[in-house]
Amino acid sequence: LNTDGTYSSETWRFQTAEPQPLTPFDLVEPGNGDTLRVPAFFRLDLVWQTSVDPDLEYQALYSLFMEIQVTCGIDTFIYYEGLVDTMSAINLSDTLNLNRWDRAIDVLWWIEACSGGETIECENAFEFSIVPYNRVTDTKSPIPEDFSISQAYPNPFNSTTNIRFGLPKNELVLVKIIDLTGNVVETLIDGRLPAGYHTVSWNSLDYPAGVYICNLQAGGFSEAVKMVLVK
Repeated sequence: LNTDGTYSSETWRFQTAEPQPLTPFDLVEPGNGDTLRVPAFFRLDLVWQTSVDPDLEYQALYSLFMEIQVTCGIDTFIYYEGLVDTMSAINLSDTLNLNRWDRAIDVLWWIEACSGGETIECENAFEFSIVPYNRVTDTKSPIPEDFSISQAYPNPFNSTTNIRFGLPKNELVLVKIIDLTGNVVETLIDGRLPAGYHTVSWNSLDYPAGVYICNLQAGGFSEAVKMVLVK
């Protein structure tokens, strides 16, 4: 239709642009396979890359998904949606209601970005472990050539003793306290630790005097030391 009210005989052709997908993005930190050492009450910062909607030219909203294993076979699922920033700070000790947190926690996390009804997932989900630093500490000694566990010190002991062990490589580690009847009275470590020397403390206030065994399992290595608790 022309400006004077008449119809034009010209033919006009046009093509609408195809909607462009959200740009791919990935997680940043904690990194895949990381082991974090943090205090019992801590804030965990999760960071990921930005995903952009090319059609609207603004940042998408994000949803955070986390699967957390506190003890073997028990998972907790956490979900947050409508996140604007590419970082989320979470206090897991409050979220999980942990009154006593003395073992490794395994976390699987991933992010979904959403804009204009379109949703994409980050390119890779990440797994990491959290270890309370008041229970396991690294030393500055060189990396050992073989797996090892040292005698507890002090030994005999009253209430608290320490067990030092060495890992020649990054490995899944299980440290258990066993009584003379063969019962596991406490699991001190159950998770992945990096190569190096580590020291774990056992607070035995809840247990009677007697002889206990500390057993270390890492890879195909298994060895135990005897400890005497006196009161």
